[in-house]
Amino acid sequence: MLPTYETSTPTPQYISFLVRMWREADDESEWIAQVEHIVSGESKYFSSLDEMFTYLRIRYSNDELSYPHE
Repeated sequence: MLPTYETSTPTPQYISFLVRMWREADDESEWIAQVEHIVSGESKYFSSLDEMFTYLRIRYSNDELSYPHE
């Protein structure tokens, strides 16, 4: 039997991303990352993981979970 939920239960808010990471030919190179926002399809590329994490941390550090558009 599946659990039932009251209709007054708030819908959880979240942001979904697809994150791809890769290195070029040699293993010594920096990681390259692509972050794609699932709902809008917007993609951003980063030349390092530090750049990607900084972007996500700054862009989504507030409590609002709606996707900010540029």
